[in-house]
Amino acid sequence: MNCLTCEKEIESKTGRKKFCSHACKMKWHRKNPKKDKADKLDIQLLLNECKASVQEMKQIASDLFLFGKARTDGQPIMPGITPETPLKVVSVIADEPLSFDKMKQQVQNKPTYLQLLNGMANIHFPDEKEEYMLKIIAADHLPQKQIDSLITNLKMKQ
Repeated sequence: MNCLTCEKEIESKTGRKKFCSHACKMKWHRKNPKKDKADKLDIQLLLNECKASVQEMKQIASDLFLFGKARTDGQPIMPGITPETPLKVVSVIADEPLSFDKMKQQVQNKPTYLQLLNGMANIHFPDEKEEYMLKIIAADHLPQKQIDSLITNLKMKQ
């Protein structure tokens, strides 16, 4: 039998040997990759198709839940359409993502570290100091290290 890569004659006890050396075997497999392997692009395309299908199923389920009928023309049913059978609509959807506007409102209502630090300049009385301490402790959006620093600064303030 001959090597599939370099055509050298090879000896094999069982007749199953196809290559004369490991180097020839590697060279042949690099030139002749397996056809049933999927590359990263094929996998990504398949994943994108699956995601689109799941999104479409979510829209159909949402239409059925909210309006009692599924879309038929490929477009979502608009909120102005009333269903043929009355359904109780639940206003909170569990997997609804928090919008950026809502997040921005929540973040804007919370004082930053610098705002709290600069606000200490306006404290003149002990009762104001206690109120400000509670405000610092309530700032749970800040890292604990910053909260500790603010408390230390407040305690050192005369």
